Amino acid sequence: MRGRHKEDGDGFKDGEVEKSATPSEEEFVIPSVDRKGHSVRLTCRMPPGFDRQIRTLVYSHRFPYRDVGDLVRHALMRQFRWLDTIAQVPSVLKEIEVINEISRTDAFLSSIANSLDTLGEQIKEHVGAGRTNEARYLYSTAKFRVENMPEGNWRRKYEKDLLDRWGHVLTGGKTGKLQAAKKEKDKGKGE
Repeated sequence: MRGRHKEDGDGFKDGEVEKSATPSEEEFVIPSVDRKGHSVRLTCRMPPGFDRQIRTLVYSHRFPYRDVGDLVRHALMRQFRWLDTIAQVPSVLKEIEVINEISRTDAFLSSIANSLDTLGEQIKEHVGAGRTNEARYLYSTAKFRVENMPEGNWRRKYEKDLLDRWGHVLTGGKTGKLQAAKKEKDKGKGE
């Protein structure tokens, strides 16, 4: 019949794709391990065209996939959700979603904590070498980035951490006093 489309089992008419609002980058990231670092390796056979398409998508860098595994995990998660809408079968989908969210949060917090530690080392190095302007610039840049995070507990926590750990760099607090004392001491030696 003209004008009618046959469905091929995926819930969409041939040539139709699911269209939704632009997803956030976070929606693409499905962690490869659980909170305890556990994972399993899954392999399967597929036609060569599948592999080419997967690699084309991953290496196009139009999506936030770092490797083939990222795309496969994301595709499986979407497929699990879709299948769950078709038929209710015993499933651990909700558990997977909770574990994924916890793992994403852990990875995010770890990344931020590592960044703050690295920032601290760089600020110490600049201050120790008398390059207070560079230290202030680093602090200001980090503060700006944190202030542009989505509003919430993590943003407030990192704002507080930055201020507590390195706020004195901007105000000339402890470090400023130490630098001034060092300059006075050096000035006294030069006379």
